[in-house]
Amino acid sequence: MFLNSLFRKLTSPLASQLSQMEFRLLREIEQNRILAAQPLIQALKKGGVLENIADAEFKVFSQWGEDGIIQYLISRIAVENKVFIEFGVQDYSESNTRFLLMNDNWTGFLIDSSSEAIKYIRSQ
Repeated sequence: MFLNSLFRKLTSPLASQLSQMEFRLLREIEQNRILAAQPLIQALKKGGVLENIADAEFKVFSQWGEDGIIQYLISRIAVENKVFIEFGVQDYSESNTRFLLMNDNWTGFLIDSSSEAIKYIRSQ
C-alpha cells in the first residue's frame, strides 16, 4: 500500500518538483517490479496453452493484470514489428504498454489530451 502510494506520487505530473533522490527511488521501484515479473514470464513461456486467459494475469504497470496477458500472447505469436500505440495514457504510470516498453524494448506512440501529461512523460 505504501509503495503504491509513493509510486503514484512520484509519477504524477506534479513530480517535476521531486528531488533526484526521489527519482532514483522511483527508478529502483520500477526495476524491482520488472525483476519480480521475470519468473512469471518464464512460467508463461514454458507452460502450455492456457484454458483461461485470466491465468496469465499479472500486474507491473497495467491496471488489471494486462501485463501478464500481453506477455502470454506475445510469447505465443510471432510479432514482426514491436511497436504499440496507446491512447489516454495520462502520466503513463498505469498503462498496458509500459511493460512492453521497459521489459521487452518495444517502441510506441502515446496519446493523451493533456499537454501537461505529455510534457511529463517526455521528461522521463
